[in-house]
Amino acid sequence: MTLYRATQGREQLPRGHRLRAMVGLLLVKRPYYRGTTSILAVSRHCRGRPALRAKLAILILAAVAALSSASALHAQQLTEPPVEGLWQKENEAGKPICWFLFVEHEGIYEGAIAKMFPRPQDELNPVCSKCVDDRRNAPVLGISFIRNMKRRGLRYEGGDILDPRDGTVYHAVMSVSPDGQRLTVRGYLGIPLLGMDEVWTRLPESAIANLDPIVIAKYLPGVTPAGLDASTASRLPNNGIRIRKPTLPR
Repeated sequence: MTLYRATQGREQLPRGHRLRAMVGLLLVKRPYYRGTTSILAVSRHCRGRPALRAKLAILILAAVAALSSASALHAQQLTEPPVEGLWQKENEAGKPICWFLFVEHEGIYEGAIAKMFPRPQDELNPVCSKCVDDRRNAPVLGISFIRNMKRRGLRYEGGDILDPRDGTVYHAVMSVSPDGQRLTVRGYLGIPLLGMDEVWTRLPESAIANLDPIVIAKYLPGVTPAGLDASTASRLPNNGIRIRKPTLPR
């Protein structure tokens, strides 16, 4: 109807002029176009602020939940037995094969071969000749063979374990029993399902006195366990000063 009225009075124009006039009218921006654009802009503007507030509220709630979860985990860890200390691996006859010492450095847990019980046919003073990293040719006694473990309550994840016999490094997970007396270690390739468990038993803190002084100096610097004889204590780098180590579990 608008186009009809606008073209009234122009019917006497030549046909080509009338066509150009009609096209020109169609291309003119009508007022309701501008109104629609303004409505959309206002709508976006009005919806933007509540949406931003909602996003901020979600972020704040997520942060509070994360802090609460971390606090709960920390509180839980204070009551659960840690992995630090000495553990013993035994053979089927119940005789010791090896002792392992676990320590913690800024939230990262490390395990070392602390004492060996070689059989008559075993090599004396073996070294990791097939290791390919910083442990290459390192003595097996005192070697850092479990690394990068992170604690999740009674469970430890994200680490790896070295087989010093052939230098192979496997992924590893560990878990401490609720009573703190058993440690289950699983090394695997690919996925945990493709692995094997070993169960070690905890040793008392007094057993640290039976460790080689080199191992003590490397992993427990400045510490001389109670019960260490004077001749052994004199070989420690701290000149035999006896310092209590309260963080080791009994």
